[in-house]
Amino acid sequence: MLPWNDIDVLATTIERYHNKIAAVLMEPICINGGGIFPREGYLEKAKALCEKYNIVLIFDEVITGVRLGLGGAQQLLGVTPHLATFGKALGGGVMPISAIAGRRDIMDLYTRGKVIHTGTFNGYPLGLAAIKATFSLIERDLGCYDRMAGMTRQLANVFVKAAEAVDLPLVIQGMPTALVYHSQQEPVEQSLGYRDKVKFCGDIIRETAKHYGIQFSPLSRIYSNLLMSQDDVRFFEERIFDAMVNARKIIDTTFKEGIDT
Repeated sequence: MLPWNDIDVLATTIERYHNKIAAVLMEPICINGGGIFPREGYLEKAKALCEKYNIVLIFDEVITGVRLGLGGAQQLLGVTPHLATFGKALGGGVMPISAIAGRRDIMDLYTRGKVIHTGTFNGYPLGLAAIKATFSLIERDLGCYDRMAGMTRQLANVFVKAAEAVDLPLVIQGMPTALVYHSQQEPVEQSLGYRDKVKFCGDIIRETAKHYGIQFSPLSRIYSNLLMSQDDVRFFEERIFDAMVNARKIIDTTFKEGIDT
């Protein structure tokens, strides 16, 4: 495993071991690793390196696919991988769904039997129906992404104010429909670049918020959905301040030396 967003490390590794590397797999926007955007040119250079040495570039779009737009992060960023994986957001989170998409010559290896892939739920009708319904809803109302982004921005602004009210550092980063929060002052720039104490504070905030009816995703993620409304924003605003008061008490009890040390 290599550090994400470091083209020099990737280039050195590929140039040295390209005969042993079949594929490079990464998130196009590192939501799982902290909500980090790729540095300018990183994805383009990674793709060029892979094509130079006949290596398959795979984007993990399980999180970013459909959540950021129907074309996923690859459409948003303008870099198309050779293969991409997608998850349950394809079907609106209703069914356990996954999918692989890719360049025709690579995908044809499967249809010609050159690559074997089996599974219990391959192409099962209920999952495909969920995908069709989700895409139909979104295609009829492409403005839904702007609305979801607007509401999550409101949530983020309220969240930061609630943290400031209890003197707790909090930064929120990522895409509006897939945000990540960290209990520190500066945005995370490397997926391995934030301390265990920061992660633990995030866990405390998440677990405390549950008692107030607020459910953050694991790894401190904030996702929006098609049904989110201003009522949800008001619900969040009415409860997050009390949740942060209690989270701060638990953090102070846990880290008597302070969270900055």
